[in-house]
Amino acid sequence: MKTLKAGLFATVIFLACGCALIRPTDPYATVSSPVSFEKQDAEPAHGVKTGKKDVNDSLALDECITAALANNPDLQAVLFELDAAHARYGQARSALLPSLRIESGYDRYTDDQRVLSPHGAGDAGVFSDQLLLAEAVLTVPLYSGGRPYNGLRAADHERRAREYRTQLRRDDLVFAVSRHYYTILGLEKRIQSVQQSI
Repeated sequence: MKTLKAGLFATVIFLACGCALIRPTDPYATVSSPVSFEKQDAEPAHGVKTGKKDVNDSLALDECITAALANNPDLQAVLFELDAAHARYGQARSALLPSLRIESGYDRYTDDQRVLSPHGAGDAGVFSDQLLLAEAVLTVPLYSGGRPYNGLRAADHERRAREYRTQLRRDDLVFAVSRHYYTILGLEKRIQSVQQSI
């Protein structure tokens, strides 16, 4: 029985000694890892050539946001829709304004036609086989059941809705870029932590 206790005690001491370290570790020492996490020279550049701004992997947050706002196709489509809404508002506003147009025409007849009626008794009048017509027409909208005014109000509401939608899409894009940017920074810190652990 004593030999069993002595053997068990010796085994525990042997296992405990195997867990002890001869040298204490330095938590702030630099670690040389056999696995390299740096970008190798043989890899192609991560820069993406875009139409308006060169995007690479070493941008600050404001540069990332500027590049995203300049190159995002969804935001560009929303901006074009906003321009179209502004144009429709201007078109609806022009329906309330008076309009002036100039009309002209030319007619040629086989027989002479009276151009001017006689002014008095015995006057022969003016005849010609060619007639040139030019006139200026001024149109003023007086009453049309409120249709132009309501069209203007509808275009104004659509324009404001497009402005709010554009601002919302822009804010969503800025938030998404910022979230991905800080996620990448967190992953870089995690890589450093893994390197320290190695």
